[in-house]
Amino acid sequence: MTRAETPAILAALILAGLLTTACNRSEAPTDQGLTTEQIIQKYRSGVPMEKAIGPIARALASGPVFSGTDGQDSGDPRKINLKTNSDREGRQWLYAYSSQAEFSKAFPQGGPFVEMSFADLLGIAEANPQFAWIYINSASDGNCPILREQFRGAKEALRGGSPPPSGQGN
Repeated sequence: MTRAETPAILAALILAGLLTTACNRSEAPTDQGLTTEQIIQKYRSGVPMEKAIGPIARALASGPVFSGTDGQDSGDPRKINLKTNSDREGRQWLYAYSSQAEFSKAFPQGGPFVEMSFADLLGIAEANPQFAWIYINSASDGNCPILREQFRGAKEALRGGSPPPSGQGN
Protein backbone atom coordinates (compact mmCIF):
# COMPACT_ATOMS: atom_id res chain seq x y z
CA MET A 1 0.00 0.00 0.00
CA THR A 2 1.38 3.39 -0.96
CA ARG A 3 1.21 6.51 1.09
CA ALA A 4 -1.27 7.99 -1.40
CA GLU A 5 -3.64 5.03 -1.03
CA THR A 6 -3.86 5.24 2.78
CA PRO A 7 -6.18 8.29 3.00
CA ALA A 8 -8.50 6.83 0.36
CA ILE A 9 -8.73 3.51 2.22
CA LEU A 10 -9.32 5.28 5.55
CA ALA A 11 -12.02 7.44 4.00
CA ALA A 12 -13.70 4.33 2.55
CA LEU A 13 -13.60 2.58 5.93
CA ILE A 14 -15.00 5.61 7.73
CA LEU A 15 -17.73 6.04 5.13
CA ALA A 16 -18.64 2.34 5.34
CA GLY A 17 -18.88 2.62 9.13
CA LEU A 18 -21.11 5.67 8.90
CA LEU A 19 -23.36 4.03 6.33
CA THR A 20 -23.68 0.88 8.44
CA THR A 21 -24.55 2.95 11.50
CA ALA A 22 -27.10 4.97 9.56
CA CYS A 23 -28.68 1.84 8.08
CA ASN A 24 -28.87 0.16 11.46
CA ARG A 25 -30.55 3.18 12.99
CA SER A 26 -33.14 3.39 10.22
CA GLU A 27 -33.95 -0.31 10.48
CA ALA A 28 -34.70 -0.23 14.21
CA PRO A 29 -38.25 0.91 14.96
CA THR A 30 -38.38 3.86 17.28
CA ASP A 31 -40.59 3.70 20.32
CA GLN A 32 -39.45 7.02 21.71
CA GLY A 33 -42.36 9.18 22.76
CA LEU A 34 -44.84 6.27 22.91
CA THR A 35 -46.58 5.30 26.13
CA THR A 36 -46.20 1.79 27.49
CA GLU A 37 -49.75 1.05 26.38
CA GLN A 38 -49.00 2.27 22.84
CA ILE A 39 -45.86 0.12 22.69
CA ILE A 40 -47.82 -2.95 23.82
CA GLN A 41 -50.49 -2.31 21.16
CA LYS A 42 -47.85 -1.67 18.50
CA TYR A 43 -46.03 -4.93 19.10
CA ARG A 44 -49.09 -7.07 19.77
CA SER A 45 -50.50 -6.18 16.34
CA GLY A 46 -49.17 -8.84 14.00
CA VAL A 47 -45.68 -9.16 15.53
CA PRO A 48 -44.75 -12.64 16.74
CA MET A 49 -44.42 -12.62 20.53
CA GLU A 50 -40.82 -13.84 20.42
CA LYS A 51 -39.97 -10.56 18.67
CA ALA A 52 -42.44 -8.44 20.65
CA ILE A 53 -41.36 -9.56 24.12
CA GLY A 54 -38.18 -7.43 24.19
CA PRO A 55 -39.79 -4.06 23.44
CA ILE A 56 -42.82 -4.88 25.61
CA ALA A 57 -40.67 -5.94 28.59
CA ARG A 58 -38.48 -2.83 28.27
CA ALA A 59 -41.58 -0.61 28.10
CA LEU A 60 -43.05 -2.26 31.20
CA ALA A 61 -39.72 -1.80 32.98
CA SER A 62 -39.77 1.95 32.28
CA GLY A 63 -42.15 2.52 35.19
CA PRO A 64 -43.98 0.62 37.89
CA VAL A 65 -46.61 -2.02 37.27
CA PHE A 66 -49.70 -2.36 39.42
CA SER A 67 -51.08 -5.67 40.61
CA GLY A 68 -54.26 -6.22 42.58
CA THR A 69 -54.02 -7.82 46.00
CA ASP A 70 -56.55 -9.47 48.28
CA GLY A 71 -56.12 -6.59 50.73
CA GLN A 72 -55.11 -8.89 53.58
CA ASP A 73 -52.17 -7.76 55.67
CA SER A 74 -49.92 -10.73 56.29
CA GLY A 75 -47.87 -8.78 58.81
CA ASP A 76 -44.79 -9.34 56.63
CA PRO A 77 -44.23 -6.67 53.97
CA ARG A 78 -42.38 -9.25 51.86
CA LYS A 79 -45.50 -11.43 51.66
CA ILE A 80 -48.48 -10.22 49.68
CA ASN A 81 -51.32 -12.11 48.07
CA LEU A 82 -51.57 -11.00 44.46
CA LYS A 83 -54.80 -11.38 42.52
CA THR A 84 -54.64 -14.40 40.28
CA ASN A 85 -56.98 -16.37 38.11
CA SER A 86 -56.95 -19.69 36.30
CA ASP A 87 -57.50 -20.55 32.67
CA ARG A 88 -59.59 -23.47 31.39
CA GLU A 89 -56.67 -25.85 31.86
CA GLY A 90 -56.30 -24.77 35.49
CA ARG A 91 -53.06 -22.85 34.93
CA GLN A 92 -52.79 -19.73 37.08
CA TRP A 93 -51.85 -16.29 35.89
CA LEU A 94 -50.95 -13.04 37.58
CA TYR A 95 -52.68 -9.80 36.70
CA ALA A 96 -50.57 -6.69 36.16
CA TYR A 97 -51.34 -3.25 34.82
CA SER A 98 -49.00 -0.77 33.20
CA SER A 99 -50.60 2.23 34.93
CA GLN A 100 -53.17 3.14 37.54
CA ALA A 101 -55.50 4.09 34.69
CA GLU A 102 -55.22 0.54 33.29
CA PHE A 103 -55.79 -0.88 36.79
CA SER A 104 -58.93 1.27 37.06
CA LYS A 105 -60.30 -0.19 33.82
CA ALA A 106 -60.19 -3.63 35.40
CA PHE A 107 -61.33 -2.47 38.83
CA PRO A 108 -63.56 0.60 38.27
CA GLN A 109 -64.67 0.54 41.93
CA GLY A 110 -61.02 0.58 43.00
CA GLY A 111 -59.36 -1.92 45.24
CA PRO A 112 -56.13 -2.78 46.97
CA PHE A 113 -53.04 -3.03 44.83
CA VAL A 114 -49.29 -3.11 45.06
CA GLU A 115 -46.93 -1.07 42.92
CA MET A 116 -43.68 -2.76 41.92
CA SER A 117 -41.17 -3.03 39.14
CA PHE A 118 -41.91 -5.32 36.23
CA ALA A 119 -38.63 -7.12 36.98
CA ASP A 120 -39.88 -7.93 40.50
CA LEU A 121 -43.24 -9.16 39.20
CA LEU A 122 -41.50 -11.27 36.58
CA GLY A 123 -39.27 -12.72 39.30
CA ILE A 124 -42.30 -13.63 41.43
CA ALA A 125 -43.99 -15.34 38.48
CA GLU A 126 -40.85 -17.16 37.41
CA ALA A 127 -40.05 -18.41 40.94
CA ASN A 128 -43.53 -19.92 41.34
CA PRO A 129 -44.18 -22.74 38.86
CA GLN A 130 -47.94 -22.53 39.41
CA PHE A 131 -47.93 -19.28 37.37
CA ALA A 132 -48.21 -20.09 33.69
CA TRP A 133 -48.37 -16.47 32.57
CA ILE A 134 -48.66 -12.81 33.44
CA TYR A 135 -51.69 -11.04 32.01
CA ILE A 136 -50.87 -7.38 31.31
CA ASN A 137 -53.73 -4.84 31.06
CA SER A 138 -56.44 -7.51 31.03
CA ALA A 139 -59.33 -5.05 30.68
CA SER A 140 -57.81 -3.15 27.76
CA ASP A 141 -57.75 -3.59 24.00
CA GLY A 142 -53.97 -3.49 24.45
CA ASN A 143 -53.86 -6.53 26.72
CA CYS A 144 -50.81 -8.75 26.57
CA PRO A 145 -50.41 -12.27 27.93
CA ILE A 146 -46.78 -13.10 28.67
CA LEU A 147 -46.46 -16.87 28.80
CA ARG A 148 -43.98 -18.69 31.04
CA GLU A 149 -42.14 -19.70 27.86
CA GLN A 150 -41.49 -15.99 27.26
CA PHE A 151 -40.23 -15.14 30.76
CA ARG A 152 -36.62 -15.85 29.78
CA GLY A 153 -36.87 -13.54 26.77
CA ALA A 154 -38.37 -10.81 28.96
CA LYS A 155 -35.57 -11.19 31.52
CA GLU A 156 -32.93 -11.09 28.79
CA ALA A 157 -34.47 -7.92 27.35
CA LEU A 158 -34.41 -6.31 30.81
CA ARG A 159 -30.69 -7.11 31.05
CA GLY A 160 -30.16 -5.35 27.73
CA GLY A 161 -29.82 -8.40 25.53
CA SER A 162 -31.97 -9.88 22.83
CA PRO A 163 -34.63 -12.46 23.63
CA PRO A 164 -33.59 -16.06 22.88
CA PRO A 165 -34.76 -17.61 19.61
CA SER A 166 -38.25 -19.09 19.61
CA GLY A 167 -38.55 -22.44 21.28
CA GLN A 168 -35.80 -21.82 23.83
CA GLY A 169 -38.30 -20.71 26.51
CA ASN A 170 -37.49 -20.60 30.17
